[in-house]
Amino acid sequence: MCVSAKQQCRRLYAGVRDAMTAAERDAVNAAITQALTASDLYRDANVILAYVSIRSEVETRAIISHALAHNKTVAVPLCIGEQMEFYCISALDQLRPGRFGVPEPDPATCVNCDPPPTALCLVPGLAFDRSGRRLGYGAGFYDRYLAAHAVLRLGLCAARCLADTLPAEPTDQTMDSILTESGFVAFNKI
Repeated sequence: MCVSAKQQCRRLYAGVRDAMTAAERDAVNAAITQALTASDLYRDANVILAYVSIRSEVETRAIISHALAHNKTVAVPLCIGEQMEFYCISALDQLRPGRFGVPEPDPATCVNCDPPPTALCLVPGLAFDRSGRRLGYGAGFYDRYLAAHAVLRLGLCAARCLADTLPAEPTDQTMDSILTESGFVAFNKI
């Protein structure tokens, strides 16, 4: 696998995502939030592992708030060195600016989450493909976490960032399903 192919794809899909207007982004976010929170997949999950969106990622704060309001356990990632762990939160105001500018939980006030296999992990990405592959940002945090934890993996992206195929490496983890504003694309156990 040529790393430059991934770098080219990252630039391409970052540009596609960043080129969305505010109205387009709002429509995508609303449709994804509605479809997810109305789904059996979400309803059946008692534990939600959710990234906290930044920049042009699919917005997750409404999903996090919905999950908390419906008494689900919600955990968000904290990067520690080269590893990522999820910590339980009870409110969005427990987050503080962290690595890469991503809001993170304070490990002094939040508890580490040991997710059950039924936990639903919402995974960010620049793009996903129709085989469940994810194009991440290149640091490998989600690949390492997903390789070590058996959870349900749901990639969130705008439909314009769903590719037919993406470059992949052996360490890249695949999704069980992807959700765009057009609906779910399932691959594995979902």
